[in-house]
Order: sequence, then structure tokens, then C-alpha cells
Amino acid sequence: MTRKSWRLGLSLSALAIGLLACPDENSTHVSSAKADVKPVEPAAPPPAPSADPAPAALVPTGEWAKGAAPSLKVVEGAVQDLSRWVEAGAKDPRNSWALAHGLLAFGPDGKMADGRKMADVLVGDFAESAVFEGKELVVFPRRSKNGEVAEVHRNLFTKTLLEVGLPLDRVFRLADGTTVELGGLLESALRPTIVPKDDEGWHDFAWTSSALLLGQKLSPKLFEASAAHLDPKALASGMLHYAKEQQAFLEPLHAANKPELLEKKKQFIYSHSCGGLHVIQAAMTAAASLGDAASKKAAREQLELLRFRYRAERRIYAESVVKAPEYELLILVQELKFYGHVLETLGLAHRQGLVEATPELRAEVQAIITDLFQTLRKLGPHYGQLSKIRTVREQTYLDMIGDGCHAIRGLREASVAFFPPS
Repeated sequence: MTRKSWRLGLSLSALAIGLLACPDENSTHVSSAKADVKPVEPAAPPPAPSADPAPAALVPTGEWAKGAAPSLKVVEGAVQDLSRWVEAGAKDPRNSWALAHGLLAFGPDGKMADGRKMADVLVGDFAESAVFEGKELVVFPRRSKNGEVAEVHRNLFTKTLLEVGLPLDRVFRLADGTTVELGGLLESALRPTIVPKDDEGWHDFAWTSSALLLGQKLSPKLFEASAAHLDPKALASGMLHYAKEQQAFLEPLHAANKPELLEKKKQFIYSHSCGGLHVIQAAMTAAASLGDAASKKAAREQLELLRFRYRAERRIYAESVVKAPEYELLILVQELKFYGHVLETLGLAHRQGLVEATPELRAEVQAIITDLFQTLRKLGPHYGQLSKIRTVREQTYLDMIGDGCHAIRGLREASVAFFPPS
């Protein structure tokens, strides 16, 4: 039978599955009240790249690899090279988590090696049925049946499908022969959702918040299907307030212009996966949804703190390599994660009308891209060893694929937003 797009549901048991943080150095959840948590000892470093010649597909061809300054043309060359490096992993038909990230890099029409669209494989091969309060829903597991990481944050996949521009009436055929529309996946995300009541809940909420607020823009009556009578304005206000709360400890350092005093100890925003950048992105979407001047001002303040973090964290990465050169690969991967997500966040904020492309911001975006280019030049040989790295440290493999895809999207979003046409 065909599942109607607005008649789907989720079981409480599915919602109760334990949290699995998205691959990241900050995957351990800690209370936002604990600002003095000691950093976890790093894992053993993955192997260094082989001295063997790199396959042709891994040899950079863009001017970015020769040190050219960022421009629309130079950035597109970097995007093309990095796309080749991550493609096999991002289109792995066994790993839905990688596929979801691959959609960010290859877009809604991206295709698998066998010609199927990536979005169809993501939903058709991995979605599952569940029931919530008598309503049938279509959901995604935290881990797939073959043991691969899957939707490690609830509604990450639905958010991604919306972000890449698929319409709500896009139909997917499931493994049991039934079909579901993207609108149905969105209602499945909404129906059991409540605003989190504790810090642990907020750690897993940014993706849900973004999905629902993006969905409401396409379907203004979406929230009428909420079992908990969730108010979209309350959701958006809560998300924006939480982001402000998580970055508040940065304000004195920012006001004093002391980036050199910042320490990362998994405190507050640093207790979140991906350095909390998904929280910031969700706050931007929330502010755009609210649309009032106060909310937009609050969003810009969070972006100013993020720009302060960039100036502080680039120093931390450089000093860390000097102190522990044996962990260079792990540090490079964290640079890839941070710079790519920052570019993505700034570009999306510009698209949402929250920031203007001022000369000062353009210059800083160019500096971030330059740092990302340097990181990619060092990571290039390691992408030729992904299979070996995966056998030594699965986490690093996943980060190189997923964060490579975020970097591709970040480069595209930021260059369109902040670079004048050539």
C-alpha cells in the first residue's frame, strides 16, 4: 500500500534508543554546567600516508593546491578535487550516515555507482516503520542492520533531504514496496517531538529543530500534526536561547579581544558534536524563522562569537601539532571539521538574511578558506589511504568522509555569499 504523506508515526521504543553522537572529537555528552571537564586522552594516531605515488584521482588539479588566493574559480577547483577524494566513501551503499553527508556534497540529484539516486537509496534502503500513539511513522535507525552508523542524531536525514532542496511531494519507494513522501518523513519527525527538558535532550535536538522549522516554511500548517501541540515559535525561541546559553562563556574573552586565552575542555558548546556548529546553525534557522529584529540581532551576536572562535581555535590547532606531531592527522581532521562547518554556517546565515557581506567579513571568509586549503593540502595524501585508516580508526575515516562533504558545502555556500562574481 501507499503511505499517505501526512499519516505517519513513531514508536516510543524507537525514540528511546540511546544517543550516539555524530562522529566528532566532542562526542562525549557532558552537562553544560560542567566547565572544568578534563579533556579525553587522544586515541592512538592512524598510520602516516604511504610514500607510494597517489592514484590519479587523488592528485589535485586546481590552483588552490598551488597556493592561489581564494576566488570563485579557485574554490570550485578545490570543490572538484575534494569531491573526488570523498566520493567513494560518501556513496557507500552500506552506510546511510555517509550517504546523508554525500547529499550535501553531490546534491539532490547525486547518483550512486549503479545509477540510483543517493536520496532514493538513503530512504528506500534504510527507512523503517514504527508506530507512535496509533499513528504509523517512517523513521531511521541509529545504526543500520549491518552495524554501520546511521542516523546518529534524530531527524538528521530528514533535515538533510530538506536542506538540499527536495520538495515535500518527493516520493520514495521503501524496501517493503510501499511509498512515502518527504512530507511524510517530516510529519514523522514532528509528531512525537517535544522541546527538550534537559541538556542531554538539547544535545540531540539541533537537527530536529532545523528540520521542523525548514519544513514549516514549505508547509505553514505543519505543526498542526504535533501530538504535543508544539508551538513553532516556542521551539525556535528555545533553540536560539540554548545556543546563546552554550556560548555565553565566550563573551568576556570576546569583549576583551583575548582569543589566546580560550581553552577547549569540552565545556558548554564544546561538549557538543562537531564543536556545536550544528547548534549554531539551528539557532540561525530559528532566528530566520522568528524573523523579528531582536532574534536576528541575537543570531548575529552568536555569529560574532563564532568568528572569535575561529581566531582562537586556529591558534589551538597550530600549537597542538607542535606539541604532539604524532597526532597531526587527527588534528588536521579536526581543522577540516571546524573550518568547513564555520564556512557552512556563515554562508547559510547570509542566505537566511542574517548577515551582510561586509568587506571585513569577506576578508575573514577568505582567511578561513585559505586555512582550509592548507589543511586539505596536508590531508590529500591521507585520502589515498582511507581503507587503511578505516581499519586502524573508524572514527577518523568517517570524519574524513563526512567533514569533507561539509567542507564542500561550506566552500560553495561561502563563496557564493561572500565572493563577487568574477
